[in-house]
Amino acid sequence: MPDNLKRDVLIVGAGNMAAEYLKVLQYLNHHYVVVGRGSENAASFEKKTGVKPVTGGIAAFLQETKNIPQYAIVATGVDVLKENCESLVKAGVKYILLEKPGAASYDEFRRLADFARQSDSKIFLAYNRRFYSSVR
Repeated sequence: MPDNLKRDVLIVGAGNMAAEYLKVLQYLNHHYVVVGRGSENAASFEKKTGVKPVTGGIAAFLQETKNIPQYAIVATGVDVLKENCESLVKAGVKYILLEKPGAASYDEFRRLADFARQSDSKIFLAYNRRFYSSVR
């Protein structure tokens, strides 16, 4: 893959879904950073994938880093999906793949959609199962 097609991608979360996204990014030879909250999940993620996540959560990571990627994948628990996505938008991330369901409630989801419309960011909801051959 030509270097100009490689992307720096931020993976927010260190659970099973984040590990699956990591496999794809590794296959595509993209640069990535994995950010998780707690050390227990991070240790489990590292044991499973060989990649050590940055711990402390996305808010702390965004405050501490100067090179914020333009691409992010949010694969966290439902209780913090909206919050993490908003943090990324506020930090200037342009393209965000948000794992389903996107928010804990319909009202939260509507507020997130309104917030996204006011920003320069694009948020895509990861309803990938519609592309599985078994669904066709």
